[in-house]
Amino acid sequence: MINNIEEANIFLSKFVNKTRLITGKDISVNRTLKLLDKVGNPHQKMHVVHIAGTSGKTSTSYYIAELLGRAGLKVGLTVSPHIISVTERLQINGSPLSDKLFCNYLDEFIEEIGEDSDASYYEFLIVMILWVFEKEAVDYAVIETGLGGLHDSTNVCTREDKICVITDIGFDHQKILGNTLSEISTQKAGIIHEKNHVFMHKQSQEIMSQFTTFVKLKNAKLHIVDESLIAKNSQLPNYQKRNWNLAYHVYRYIAERDNLDTPDERVLNETKISVPGRMQIIERGNQTFVLDGAHNLQKMTAFVDSFKSLFGNIKVPIILAVKKDKDYKQILPVLKNIASEVYCFSFNTQQDLYIESVEIKDLMVECKQVGLKSVAVQNARDALNILYNRDENMIVVTGSLYVLKDAINYLNSK
Repeated sequence: MINNIEEANIFLSKFVNKTRLITGKDISVNRTLKLLDKVGNPHQKMHVVHIAGTSGKTSTSYYIAELLGRAGLKVGLTVSPHIISVTERLQINGSPLSDKLFCNYLDEFIEEIGEDSDASYYEFLIVMILWVFEKEAVDYAVIETGLGGLHDSTNVCTREDKICVITDIGFDHQKILGNTLSEISTQKAGIIHEKNHVFMHKQSQEIMSQFTTFVKLKNAKLHIVDESLIAKNSQLPNYQKRNWNLAYHVYRYIAERDNLDTPDERVLNETKISVPGRMQIIERGNQTFVLDGAHNLQKMTAFVDSFKSLFGNIKVPIILAVKKDKDYKQILPVLKNIASEVYCFSFNTQQDLYIESVEIKDLMVECKQVGLKSVAVQNARDALNILYNRDENMIVVTGSLYVLKDAINYLNSK
């Protein structure tokens, strides 16, 4: 019996070792398909919106789920990684499952498939999520890929009525996805299956050529979203408007295809949707904390541009840690535009994998190289405590989604 979320995490942690062993090897959807077969192949029984890309996947997924929910549909949403709780990976109508319901479903799922699975953490969870979506009878499942697309566990969803959504593509996870935009795009385009409709903004020719090839190969239809018609949602930071525009066009297509009631466009454009860990603003007294999981050059540039657009040309303390496989040397010059000083720390944690950060000393050396004052702290909480008690007006926490849990828990305690 799984009695609480702590016990659920302990059970799920046994799959982390398997993830470490298979990462970069034997990459396919075969283990996922084998598990799905044990539970009646739920992925074949639902409408799916499938999102791949480098930047903006999670935000776009949240927006599509929100828009479909506002049209009166029951919507399942899965994103990764989670920030506070694994339950964030299994959402119904905009809310994670309660701890109790998540544990009840996990218990039932274990009974169906048995405890001795050779699946990875992510594969196990994706199958459980699809199984729960069927149990919950969702009208649409909005599914964010975990890594790439072609070999991602979510790519078991192959129905002809699937809608594929491609966000902006850039350099990330090169060791697995490839070292060129063409190679990375091929992995992302792998989610396109026979007769799917594909939505994306126009990107570089190197990227677009891969998608036009895949679309033709799969008898699919490519929709290039018109940026001149971008939804001017005044509630969103600048970089999110592009993601909103993509989500909005996907939603309008589904509404027309499925004969949905469409909420007033003005109401939709003023809808405020908060995406955890993406330009998330938390206020405590007269202090403002801005949390963003930007972890590569593309994401950090978008974050800094939007920060400056919202708050002007100010410089603020930055609390920073970066996952070991990310290029912190590219991130720091961008952060310099808004940083008065950088509080550097390191972390280790686990979700799908064991995760370690760049060493503090390496971050501090690079800060010195780009002309930034840096301070070593043990963790995000220590830095927040210093700045909270110093009564700084504004503080930014960034560098990785994995650093945000401690920051949010700290702020929630205030």
